[in-house]
Amino acid sequence: TADASTAAFLCSLAVVVCPLLDVLEGKKLSACSWASAGLAVAGAGVLELGGASAPCAGDLWALLQPVMFGTAFWKTEQAMKKFPDQALPLTAIQILTVAAAAASWALVDAGGSIDLEMVKGLVSDGHVMAALLWTGLGTTALTVVLETWALGQLSSAETTVLFSTEPLWGTAFAHALLGEHVGLNAYAGGALILAACASSFLGSSSAPPAADVPQQQPQKAK
Repeated sequence: TADASTAAFLCSLAVVVCPLLDVLEGKKLSACSWASAGLAVAGAGVLELGGASAPCAGDLWALLQPVMFGTAFWKTEQAMKKFPDQALPLTAIQILTVAAAAASWALVDAGGSIDLEMVKGLVSDGHVMAALLWTGLGTTALTVVLETWALGQLSSAETTVLFSTEPLWGTAFAHALLGEHVGLNAYAGGALILAACASSFLGSSSAPPAADVPQQQPQKAK
């Protein structure tokens, strides 16, 4: 199996997938966009791979993460451009898809039947229910709403640069709440990720606005 740190680093490669999809669609990306992607990947690598083990077969499965996340961000951006006021319905579609996939997986994993006694035991456990509610409502539903709304304001390439700060926040919370030691690799990786965000922001703020294309007036039939 893949190490958690390695899987987290590979997931950050979504920051490269979105620009590649843009290029395949025919868009031209600025040097700042590529610099931001490179800095974000380097920062996540320094932050996460300090004591990583040798590559294994599990890493191949982990490589699906950036492809899936990057493609999802890219497609959501396109959907929000077409339907800019439909963030909540688009979020509902995503959440229902995740719920259906998770329920199907759980059913197959349980051999086609669900142990109701086990479910009752989990529901009656306050700690388990709190964790489930936080995961379902906080880190899934609310996160997807904000993510979908953000993709209506930013490009998917810019959004994935912000997404690359996830391991940085994880390190900060682990240090603040769990007392974990923060090494030099965390500071160096964090500095690279913040530089990626700054590069992305400067690139988007300095980009010239798109020129308005005058619309031709329809000619009246004679």
